[in-house]
Amino acid sequence: MKIRIIIFICIILAIVLSCNIEYLGPDNAVEEASKIDFFIYQIHLSASNNGGAFQCPIIYDAINRSGGARLGIRGIINRETILSIADCLRKIPDRHVFLYAENVVINESDKRWPGYSFTNVKNLTGIYFPSSMDAIGTNAFYNCTALEAIVLGTNFKLMYPRMLSGVKNLKHVVYYGSRLDFTGAVNGNAWEGIPQEQMTLYLGNFDGYQETNVGGKIYTTTNWARYTWKKVYYKGEFNIEDIIEVLE
Repeated sequence: MKIRIIIFICIILAIVLSCNIEYLGPDNAVEEASKIDFFIYQIHLSASNNGGAFQCPIIYDAINRSGGARLGIRGIINRETILSIADCLRKIPDRHVFLYAENVVINESDKRWPGYSFTNVKNLTGIYFPSSMDAIGTNAFYNCTALEAIVLGTNFKLMYPRMLSGVKNLKHVVYYGSRLDFTGAVNGNAWEGIPQEQMTLYLGNFDGYQETNVGGKIYTTTNWARYTWKKVYYKGEFNIEDIIEVLE
């Protein structure tokens, strides 16, 4: 009798989860991914929920379906969604994962990635941020020691102090926007704790070296966000898939 009850509960849980989550096969995923075409599955919550938490088994299954080192999400998310992903990744510390979230819409009046949200997620290797995201909050990725690459979209416009504090192994920063006059929060302290000339910058919306004068201060592509870059690559000089694949 107990076995039947357990089986019944498992069936109900499976039905509930399947109603709350959807998978996209390769063809649909490629349509939605404008810059990356090798994420086999992207998962998203029901649109009627306007966000909410992912269940860990769904996240782990999606990682496995995408080759074991990538998690693709899309659709509508909110703060609860982001926190649930971080919590699930903390529970599998031996699995290194790249989070692909370009095609999500942040359902919050505040479009920033929440501060302190991914603290101590030590198995996150990289993140492709939502194109709708306009900022990264303070200490959002504190002590994410495996994080080596980030991709910032066209709407990214504000840097908070210590937004990447403690991400001491960050090596690749990709930016698809067109703003030059970033100050790196307060005089570059967005990158606090990251050694100078460690990171390489990839500017996907600039054809070559540029500079601008704002308020009497000169901002250039080579000192973008008040950091001394190891090297700067421009549009057509890099392949983002190569950057991600080297993390695996």
